[in-house]
Amino acid sequence: MHPILHRAIQAKRSQLQRTASIGTRQTYTDRLLSAGADYREWTNTVYQGLFGATAEDLRQRSTVAGDPAIARNHLNPTQLGLVSGVENRVARSGVPDLGQAHQQAIAQVKREQAVKRLLKRHAAH
Repeated sequence: MHPILHRAIQAKRSQLQRTASIGTRQTYTDRLLSAGADYREWTNTVYQGLFGATAEDLRQRSTVAGDPAIARNHLNPTQLGLVSGVENRVARSGVPDLGQAHQQAIAQVKREQAVKRLLKRHAAH
């Protein structure tokens, strides 16, 4: 695939993923705010759990275009989908402890991602 076409497709996928994750992010943020929590702290917890990096780290090593002030803009569609998956699970979780809710959600998303990679690898053989 031509690099320009590939970047255009990637940009469109990113835009669609961002639009699709807005409702989840709002519900997640509402849960954090109702608990009196700092959403930046928990966003870093999610990023560190999934990618081993803080929002600032992601901004610095990003190759995805976006407003440099918003770390979320520096996630590719796959990464954004993983973050949205964690946020959705935390927002819907009945676990009152935010730390435990995040830990469980991150672990579940990582397990699902590992299974997808295995299935993809298996299908390629």
